[in-house]
Amino acid sequence: MTSVSCVKDPLTTDIKIAENIGKITTVQMQMYSLLDQLRNGFDGDILPFGVKKQLVDSNLIDHSKTYRIDFGKGLLCGDYITRKGILTYKHVVDPSMNIDSVICDMQDLNDSFGCLTANGAIHILGKYCIVKTSPITDNVFSSLKIWKDPSLLIASDQFVGVKRLLAEPTKISSKDGFQFDGGLDLVSIRESYSILHTYDVTVSKCEKLANAANFPEVGRLICNKWGNSNNSEIKVVNIDFDPMGDAKQDKVAKAISDNAEWFFEIQ
Repeated sequence: MTSVSCVKDPLTTDIKIAENIGKITTVQMQMYSLLDQLRNGFDGDILPFGVKKQLVDSNLIDHSKTYRIDFGKGLLCGDYITRKGILTYKHVVDPSMNIDSVICDMQDLNDSFGCLTANGAIHILGKYCIVKTSPITDNVFSSLKIWKDPSLLIASDQFVGVKRLLAEPTKISSKDGFQFDGGLDLVSIRESYSILHTYDVTVSKCEKLANAANFPEVGRLICNKWGNSNNSEIKVVNIDFDPMGDAKQDKVAKAISDNAEWFFEIQ
């Protein structure tokens, strides 16, 4: 990622925090976008033509079906994200118990699931779970790790509540938006083999508006970060995913901390 400062000598640590928290939040929301579309049957809207999707297991006892999707070396999906590698997920549906959940386990490094960006491939490992709490709300639990190369590794454990922003008042559709309310409980950023930064981060109200094609083109992310030492101060980093105000897929975000602000590429 590249950054361009609007002030002299902004704090390097703040830049690193803002960019990498923005990056892991983007991945978290994009995972939800993909898996939510799949569980609601909008495969044709999200999956590219020719992608290999297979039913690998069906269990009547736990009301589940497990699917495997092979994106190969890279395929452009319906949300304008180019995904690569293999994704396996389980969909559990039991209307009698009001259950409609997705469980995704991305633990096999050999599958190299991730996405392709202008700055190279992003690899994703970990677990992702969506639990339905009402027709328009979900709880998301995840423990994800992403990296571009051995020198850039970001890990996070997250619980977040998701509210659906309906594009049409009376039905759920693939054009719906989402509002994320919750927190990245723990974010670890590895600068090098010997330098690891760990932060507790609280996130509030990050949105994808209805009919928007991708994350995180619109919305705001407010981060209250705490350092590792006892005498560290609380600072607020505000990340604006749409600083140009046009909701376009320009991949540009703006971070503001104290009197410093800077633009950077989020994906």
